[in-house]
Amino acid sequence: MVKILDYKSITINLINSFIYDIKAKKIKGEFIERFKDLLFNSIFIKELDYSWNDALYVIRSFVLSTITNYEVLRVADEIFYMASVLVGNIFNKKESIQHFNFKRMYIGTRDIMRGFTSVQNLQELANVIRNAMPWYGMKQCYLCVFDVPINSLEESDFALPSKSKLILGYNEGKLSGMQYIDTLEILPDEFIYGEKRNDLILFPLVTGDDYFGYIAFDMNAVNEFVYETFREQISNTLKIQMLFNERIKAEEQLNLAVIELEKRNGELKNSYVIDELTGIFNRRGFYMHGGSLYKSASITGGKVIMCFGDIDGLKKINDTYGHKEGDQAILTTALLIKDSFEVDDIVARMGGDEFTVIAANKSTKNEINKISERIDSNFARYNLISKKPYKLAIS
Repeated sequence: MVKILDYKSITINLINSFIYDIKAKKIKGEFIERFKDLLFNSIFIKELDYSWNDALYVIRSFVLSTITNYEVLRVADEIFYMASVLVGNIFNKKESIQHFNFKRMYIGTRDIMRGFTSVQNLQELANVIRNAMPWYGMKQCYLCVFDVPINSLEESDFALPSKSKLILGYNEGKLSGMQYIDTLEILPDEFIYGEKRNDLILFPLVTGDDYFGYIAFDMNAVNEFVYETFREQISNTLKIQMLFNERIKAEEQLNLAVIELEKRNGELKNSYVIDELTGIFNRRGFYMHGGSLYKSASITGGKVIMCFGDIDGLKKINDTYGHKEGDQAILTTALLIKDSFEVDDIVARMGGDEFTVIAANKSTKNEINKISERIDSNFARYNLISKKPYKLAIS
């Protein structure tokens, strides 16, 4: 497609040369005036764009209609034919080059865009942008993000954060480190002011209602779709990163909640089966764990022994020294009994001063005598060193 003004100037120059060559000096002035009238009243004026082939055809028709000499007419027609072939080849070559460049740009852009999909943090995002800049001939790029994205753009009074984090500051090979800058100043003075003119194009990084920051590029001859593609892809990458971070945070909070819940459930379960005063199993705990132990022994053909006992003189201790001392006697008795049995044996306080023990794989007379001896020994040792005004005993 060629603009009409190009047709006018080029065509008039061609006609001037053509008429001079065929020695048609007598009609030159009249010819030029008539041709100008045609240009200003033809389809060239009515249409801003016109295909080169149609334009050349109109010119050919007009020129040939003014020639009466056959030899001149034949030469002129051949000239227009060769002109159409030449111009056609030029435009076809130009279109091929444009198509090749577009395809090359598309493939390169596609590969660059793939790099954004693997970005896991801001530093990797900055590296992807830096690697892509030479492909488009970009010499400057400045990427600034907010610590916390703004998600209230629809509100007229939303406030920008006072500080922005410069993730990437790149100026013709010079790389700036990460730093915080004043948001209203946009960029540090070192990037804005210099000895030569510095033209930058600024884009907000926005996806939906989320505003993540801004990015600035140097203005060059790169196609404008590249800027918008970069802006959109960077915004989407920051959006994905934000959602990913929110997911990680939510998972961490969920894990903490699960741990806390398991802890509470364990405490609740313990309070259900553990005696609050003594720390050994209560009646429910004994039925639950003692029953399992008994069933397991029955299945395997093993034997168990079960012991019952209560504290001697607990009522007298309560009446004489108070219920607090009575509770201490119950607690001490529980510890002495538990110490008299194995770790896997089930020791429980059934209520009041009553205790029950179930022990697996202990059924011989010798084993029973050893248990009885340990109980008597533990109580005797305690009474010897306790300095209590009473003696602990269990029947």
